[in-house]
Amino acid sequence: MTPAKPRWLAAAQLGIFSSSFSTLLSQVTAGQLGRDPLVDWMTVASIPARDGVLSSDPSTAAIAIGIAFHQWADFSWTLLFFGLLGDCTERLHPVALAALAAPWGLLTSATEWFVLVPLFPFWQPIFTLQQPYWIGFLVHLSSAAMYPLFAWFRWPIGHAPATTAVPFAQR
Repeated sequence: MTPAKPRWLAAAQLGIFSSSFSTLLSQVTAGQLGRDPLVDWMTVASIPARDGVLSSDPSTAAIAIGIAFHQWADFSWTLLFFGLLGDCTERLHPVALAALAAPWGLLTSATEWFVLVPLFPFWQPIFTLQQPYWIGFLVHLSSAAMYPLFAWFRWPIGHAPATTAVPFAQR
């Protein structure tokens, strides 16, 4: 039997996947929620790039910075969950991971919205003035909803064992 990948590698691969999923979902659904996705990405870009990226017409650079920063944040939360906290989380069944998606999304979005962005380390309160909290929660929830795939990402392609976790994750 082929050994599982190191949890940090599987977490990084899942982080790329889950952050890309939440980015695409944000882009596609923003208009349905009454938001302009390009303005939202520009607002996200103001966190690392500061107020200089804010304008009445979002620039391509501001949009790219916003998307990259969002991807980095989601990626980091996945590494925290499965890498740093991996002793507790790596063996969880996908059903348990699916059940943890909402609390984890709530915890991570609240941590970003109430602490990391307006206070330490970014000190950028404009974001919380421009972006409703519930949007961040939905974005974090959509990323965490991909965490059940970890059972599948742990294995090289085509070498996942025939356990109940892997078919569940594949579905």
